[in-house]
Amino acid sequence: MEFRNEEGGSSISFKPTVLAADPGRELRWLGHVAFSGLMDGNHAFLLEPVAGGTKVTQTESFTGILGIFALLMMDLGASIEASNQALANFVETKIQ
Repeated sequence: MEFRNEEGGSSISFKPTVLAADPGRELRWLGHVAFSGLMDGNHAFLLEPVAGGTKVTQTESFTGILGIFALLMMDLGASIEASNQALANFVETKIQ
């Protein structure tokens, strides 16, 4: 998996470990930058049925020695918004 900063063109590659894969409910993984304990990211998509569709909540938390700098090193808001928009576009093309 690769996280790419669209503005600067930089990227971070990692091989995540899937922590939960419950179809229709949750997808969660843990990724490490370089090695476990340096900067670890726990990313999750939680799905919840709502009237007329599904609510998707995306979360990201960081731990490790450099974990506290994650928010300074990456623009997570823009990345999460971009992936949310890509997911919405994909779903909308499938239901038309």
